[in-house]
Amino acid sequence: MATRAVIDIGTNSVKLLVGEVSQGRINPLHESSHQTRLGAGFYETHQLLPDAIAKTAEAVREFVEKGRRFEPVSLDVIATSAARDAVNQSELVEAIHRATGKDLTVISGDQEAEWAFSGVASDPRLAEQTLLVMDIGGGSTELVVGANGVRRAGRSFQVGSVRLLEKFRPTDPPTSREREDCLRWLRNFFAEEIKPFVREHLDGKAPILVSTGGTASILGRLKWKLLTYDRGKIEGTILSARELAAQTAQLWSMPLEARKQLPGMPPSRADVIIMGASILEAATEAFEFPEARISTRGLRFGALLHEEKFGSLGIMNRAFTLIELLVTIAIIAILASILLPAMANVKAKSRGVACANNLRQFGIALHAYAADNDDYFPPEGSGTSLNPQTGWYIALPRTMGVQTYNEMAWRTNAAAPLTRSPLICPANTNRSNGFNLFHYCLNEHIDGTGSEDRQTRISSISRPSHVVFLFDNGGRAARAQQNNVHTNLHNTGANFSFVDGHVNHFRNVDYWNFKTDKGRTNNPSIVWIP
Repeated sequence: MATRAVIDIGTNSVKLLVGEVSQGRINPLHESSHQTRLGAGFYETHQLLPDAIAKTAEAVREFVEKGRRFEPVSLDVIATSAARDAVNQSELVEAIHRATGKDLTVISGDQEAEWAFSGVASDPRLAEQTLLVMDIGGGSTELVVGANGVRRAGRSFQVGSVRLLEKFRPTDPPTSREREDCLRWLRNFFAEEIKPFVREHLDGKAPILVSTGGTASILGRLKWKLLTYDRGKIEGTILSARELAAQTAQLWSMPLEARKQLPGMPPSRADVIIMGASILEAATEAFEFPEARISTRGLRFGALLHEEKFGSLGIMNRAFTLIELLVTIAIIAILASILLPAMANVKAKSRGVACANNLRQFGIALHAYAADNDDYFPPEGSGTSLNPQTGWYIALPRTMGVQTYNEMAWRTNAAAPLTRSPLICPANTNRSNGFNLFHYCLNEHIDGTGSEDRQTRISSISRPSHVVFLFDNGGRAARAQQNNVHTNLHNTGANFSFVDGHVNHFRNVDYWNFKTDKGRTNNPSIVWIP
């Protein structure tokens, strides 16, 4: 049995879990939590604040020291929603490394969902059940559908307790109108974004709703009036839908100071709990669940299980003997002869990942730009001028703090080397025609502020997770529509960025009609006209 540790940097708090891990079983040895509110003030600018970064780095330093006392074979530091979406993510990475010498791993929403499910499913009582796991965090909520311990599908949604608190900013005490406004927004969000995803992946059997994360643990503590964290008491707690609705209504009716005094309420979480509880209430209402089960397992448990399966067990200190060295060389030679044919595929896949990361950066920049510009999309721009001064390719790189399109030599010179830039897809071989070069193209059906009579706000897009924002360009234009998508760029397909910021890869048959040699408009997952 090996001792392992993980430090989890969330939007609201930093948490440490140290546990003994063996064959998929975890025995927790130590848990700690510090609220650093990394996501404070984040959703207006998508910038992590210096004070929040400093507090987070200090908390991680303290937890690294605590974790090392248990002499774990692995100690990893991971970060989720706020770090994932931050324009200045590198500042947090550098601060963590300076304080601890540790490298920070910012995990994707899909990875977060997968680990949350595997952590919950490690409970033997749930191993053979059909589950809908809901990990309510500060910046995002992960939903995962699975059965018999196997994940079917998972996704990270841009709704969390801190995110909602900053969105609605309720008064103290909150009013009934403010609560109703929040619930109305959540009902619409579930109806348009979450319910279609969940129903697509259920096989008809009603799942058990399992909630994990900080909100779930606090609701469990409140039910049992626990003055300290008691995993054994909280694990498996059942909240009926009626009980949850009553508890949520009570929390909304109380001033902040009164909520802080409730038995079981961590004072530092008394502000965000009304939003977290509302998200869970909306889930029970949307899917007509009679109850929700609380799990104290989740992301960090899943991370330790991942460490056990894939993580390093440490480097051997002794030297190789000559015989061992020769055998190792022979094995490497044999493996190379087997694996070399597959290396091209690996390289192509890495290029696809780099492209998807470029599009994710633009998705983050889009929402940061909109926050500063009254919710409007950036200008479309023309993209064919020799001296472009306006357009999404100027506004969004400027928001990201990188070189803009008009500063690039390769835009008008095919011989100029391509510099490293989020504007460049490493798999795209297109070069300038003397006027322009865009590896990513804007969906021209989203009319931006480039035209005064066609201003469009992001909030006017009714299904932002389905409406295309940017896509892999089959030509060189800055803006176009479905007939411009590249048909054979990444694994016989292309990457698409959507208005909500998420990125998906689709095969060409999903978006292209090869009989007419035109883009398809009948795929409900790829919407061109809002």
